[in-house]
Amino acid sequence: MKNTKILNIFVGIVMVLGIIFWVRTGMNSDGLKDNADLQASVLNPFSFLTAILLLISIGAATFFSVANLFSDPKLLKRSLAGLAFMMVILIFSYLIAPSEIVLNIKGEELASASISKWVSTGIWYSIILGIVGVLFFIVDFVKSFIK
Repeated sequence: MKNTKILNIFVGIVMVLGIIFWVRTGMNSDGLKDNADLQASVLNPFSFLTAILLLISIGAATFFSVANLFSDPKLLKRSLAGLAFMMVILIFSYLIAPSEIVLNIKGEELASASISKWVSTGIWYSIILGIVGVLFFIVDFVKSFIK
């Protein structure tokens, strides 16, 4: 049996299960608001199926990405260079981020210094990556405009 047939069978089974869970949810929609046991019996299988599909998707995407990287040495070098560049930006963002305790209007602590430092790091990291992305967009636009 070909891989596409196996994949189609798997997709068909998931689709049938999804339709069954969807119909069960629709049939019991009025009682779901008040009955916790009914919620658990109807929604838990749906959530379980979703979690399993998410894990399978993550695993497949990771496996095939890593396999593709190791099959092409040039692609692996470019990917590692990109990761190193992003790590440098992360370290720079961490160094420039303030680490002050966040207080509310009453003077009570909302976030510790370390949490504040990492939140600020994430904000600076996003800003720097956004600036780099915009710069690359402008360079690419100018290149295509010149051609």
